[in-house]
Amino acid sequence: MLYKILLVSVIPIIASADIVCAPGTYIKDNQCLKVPYGCYQTRLNALSYKQCPKNHYCAEPDQDPEPCPYGMISLDTDRCEDHYECHEQDTFRTQVQSATFKYQTNVQIKKLAGQSSLGKCAKFVREAVQLAKGLPDEPTGIESAKDYGPWLVMQGYTSTLKSYTQAQIGDVAVMEGSKDHPHGHITVYCDDGHWRSDFVQRNFYPYKDGSQPNYVIYE
Repeated sequence: MLYKILLVSVIPIIASADIVCAPGTYIKDNQCLKVPYGCYQTRLNALSYKQCPKNHYCAEPDQDPEPCPYGMISLDTDRCEDHYECHEQDTFRTQVQSATFKYQTNVQIKKLAGQSSLGKCAKFVREAVQLAKGLPDEPTGIESAKDYGPWLVMQGYTSTLKSYTQAQIGDVAVMEGSKDHPHGHITVYCDDGHWRSDFVQRNFYPYKDGSQPNYVIYE
């Protein structure tokens, strides 16, 4: 009897779970995703990435953290972008303090603002900024909200060309005056997406008549 031998070639099948992710990447949903700059991962086939430690920087996501040079620091946060590079200590402290008081301005105006306008936007925003910076609650002598730009600069804010859609938490908008609204308006952008002055605004422009005056965003 003649037997025929059938030779079958076996081709290995690599499952999606067998993908190989290089250092500097991690596995998610069967894909290799790049580790964000400022974080790192030096292992193959990692399922997550690591945070860069305080006072270290992670310039390359596939390399171990490096300590900051003498006189330079990084933040003690879990945000990757805060550890991409180190900063001079004094400059960094100024940046942190600025960010902190802006956030506190947002916190304070949320406590102060009511549900309807009292016609005292400048007073409420001024109080929020002063409370945020630990300053006495004192009138400035400035009569109109539209004239508060220079005072904001004295408090550490900077005039920008930003649109209100680009505002960040604690930014302040100063609107110019008009015939119907001669004193203008001033308002703070908050972390819940609302603008607040002496009341919680439904929209950026507060006027019931639909007025949309020019404005400057201070950050």
